[in-house]
Amino acid sequence: MKHNTESALKIAAKQSVDKLKLVLEKEVLTAAVATPVKEAMNSEALIKEFVSEFLKIYADKGSFSVELPAALKDKLSAYVKSQIDSLGAKEIKLSDETLPSGFAVIAANGALRYDFTDESVVELLTEYIRPELRKALFSK
Repeated sequence: MKHNTESALKIAAKQSVDKLKLVLEKEVLTAAVATPVKEAMNSEALIKEFVSEFLKIYADKGSFSVELPAALKDKLSAYVKSQIDSLGAKEIKLSDETLPSGFAVIAANGALRYDFTDESVVELLTEYIRPELRKALFSK
């Protein structure tokens, strides 16, 4: 019984440490990545720059629609339309749909979606940062 109790305590202690590590990792990632990305993906200037670069690359690559954030749609619509016109990208349209933040580009056939919302960018960045963060926080 003593052996079983000690084994159960060791397992419980390991599980508690692992859970604490996950919580700590999430908090650090939120502070280091999520908060700044959420602020950035609501930036009019940053979205203009991203959309402009996308349009330059994909202006002649097919039929796409661009979704903008609801909060900035009025401010950004004219800019995006002018960029589309200046590049002669007649196959790219501004979507009536909106997003909470960032922007998305969807192929007309729905087969391809480039999602640059704050959630997707945070997910992408944390996948790159997580291994190094784990080393920095938990290596001996």
